[in-house]
Amino acid sequence: GIVITVVSIIVQLTAERYTGVARMFLRDRINLLVPAYYVVTCVVSVWLSATLRDDYVPAASLVVALSMTTGGLVIMAPYFSYVFWFLEPRNIIFRIRRDAVKRATLGAATPDKKQRDHSQAQTLFALEELTDITNNSISGRDKIIASGSVDALKDLTLDYLKVKPQAHEAWFAIGSEIRLNPDFVAMDPESLADLETRRTWLEWKVMRQFLSIYNDALGTMRDINYLIAIDTRYIGEAAAIADDKQLIDLVYRFFNSYIRSALNAKDVRTTYNVLNQYRKLVESMLDAGA
Repeated sequence: GIVITVVSIIVQLTAERYTGVARMFLRDRINLLVPAYYVVTCVVSVWLSATLRDDYVPAASLVVALSMTTGGLVIMAPYFSYVFWFLEPRNIIFRIRRDAVKRATLGAATPDKKQRDHSQAQTLFALEELTDITNNSISGRDKIIASGSVDALKDLTLDYLKVKPQAHEAWFAIGSEIRLNPDFVAMDPESLADLETRRTWLEWKVMRQFLSIYNDALGTMRDINYLIAIDTRYIGEAAAIADDKQLIDLVYRFFNSYIRSALNAKDVRTTYNVLNQYRKLVESMLDAGA
């Protein structure tokens, strides 16, 4: 009762701030094994109580039940520590990014259409989860968590670029499970076909999330705007190394969008910092002979 009460309160409070926490919590092996241990202990104790008589005490069963109960009391404090660690925002962000990379890698490698479409949907959902965490952190003025989420989007993209050259050709087609996503539904068929031809739907979605976060942070949390510009430059440099010309072109377009948004908001400082990262990207490409 103590464990269930404390854990349920912690999970509920965290789930109100970060989407997908309850689902993530219930998929974790330790968070399944520990409650299962308590349930088994309770069941053993109930059945033992039914076998006790004035003239008969099953000594071995009693020792087992006492040992299991003692174990449950002993592991209570370490399990609470694990739950707090598991629900720490930075660990949640890391777990979302890791699972998204795993899903994208699996989907890019499989020829099975159903599994590929499901992997696309799971990867897209992870991107939007990270965006929600960032936007909520910006609203709460939590710069550390917001920065961690933005960096996670960048790291996810860089990890994806490592497996992209080996991806199955069908992976770059926008599947049925993500075609109804608001960002894709709003696009005309020609633009969707262009994304498929350029093989950049996932990177476009990441950049789209960057732009959404950028606009939310504009004028309220400039450090996030600077970080988005820096991370976009990192993606552009990785694209140059991979000789992914379509992605480089996409990075240019979103850099231009950052500048336009900052100019519309008359934010000179942000405009300067975005232009500075734009310049560094081009210089790095020139130094590399691009």
